[in-house]
Amino acid sequence: MTTARELAAKLAKAFLANGRYSLAGERASMPVGAADGTDALPMQDFGVFAGLEVHSVGYDPGEKGTGDEKDRAARVYIYVVKGAARHLRSLPRKEGDIEIKAIPMGAMNVRPQASLKQQPNFFKKGGKIACGSSCAPTGVNYSGTLGALVKSLTGSEIYCLSNNHILGDCNHLPTGMPVTSPSNKDAGPNRPPVAIASFSKLVPMASGNPSHVSPSKFDAALAIVEKPALLTSWQGNADGYETPATMADPYPGMVVKKTGRTTGLTRGTVESHVSTAFAVPYTSEYFKATVWFTDVWTVKSSHGHAFAAPGDSGSLVVTDDTSEAVGLLFAANPAGTYGWFLPIDKVLAQLKVSLLSGH
Repeated sequence: MTTARELAAKLAKAFLANGRYSLAGERASMPVGAADGTDALPMQDFGVFAGLEVHSVGYDPGEKGTGDEKDRAARVYIYVVKGAARHLRSLPRKEGDIEIKAIPMGAMNVRPQASLKQQPNFFKKGGKIACGSSCAPTGVNYSGTLGALVKSLTGSEIYCLSNNHILGDCNHLPTGMPVTSPSNKDAGPNRPPVAIASFSKLVPMASGNPSHVSPSKFDAALAIVEKPALLTSWQGNADGYETPATMADPYPGMVVKKTGRTTGLTRGTVESHVSTAFAVPYTSEYFKATVWFTDVWTVKSSHGHAFAAPGDSGSLVVTDDTSEAVGLLFAANPAGTYGWFLPIDKVLAQLKVSLLSGH
């Protein structure tokens, strides 16, 4: 019997092979190994998917209910950049026992400069700058979010954690460049920029077809904190919450929240795991490229409100009770109703740091 993960991989493979993926205005050919080497699509007529431009394919494995709880159906989510209503209505609703849902979400593009069109948040607690606040390196034309404070696994260093495209200017920032909170662009008469850290380390992002370049699993970077007394690990304003010290694996149906520079405190529900390769266009001053990702999770906003907007990149995603950290936000769809995050345990392991709580 085909599982939801297998069906998602087969659909992704077929979409790529049939030119249905939308990649910064270009069509993709089938990248070798992009869909886990799965067999052909079980649907006999792939023509039912004609007219779609697909961003990615995620899945929810479903869950057997216990006691009075009902079973949650296994689902595959097709995230659609563009598709006429008649095409969406004509799509198959099921394949065996697995539900298929097409989600119109628009064209996703990571464009850091778009943050400047949004009003910024800058949080303090006890006179110290809190996580979730505006931040950016000096000399750049954008703003992002100070996601969390983290500490080295091998030394005593404390770092600020955010995205590569925030702290590292998409691979292009010189090491040692000061990072301020709020960012220079978000500063004002009663909100002067304060140097909180110096850019230290990033996980490089590479552009290229995954036939040639391994898809990325990270958009993450660190800035070393030189004056820890300026900062607190608290998230948001006085009504916020402490950065958790522990982590949890995300799963579909998990209720989560985040605090960010643009939309502040927002809630959502984890919807799916995107385990196959998909493309994210980046547009910054020195980096205009399409980066392929794998192992990303989607979160749908609560009550139709935005979960994230430009400037929220780098926010720490936590469980609704704030007891555990789940992911690092790095992208959102144009309406902000969907956020995309990287599993926090893998991000921290790659950077060789752990979450700092109670600072």
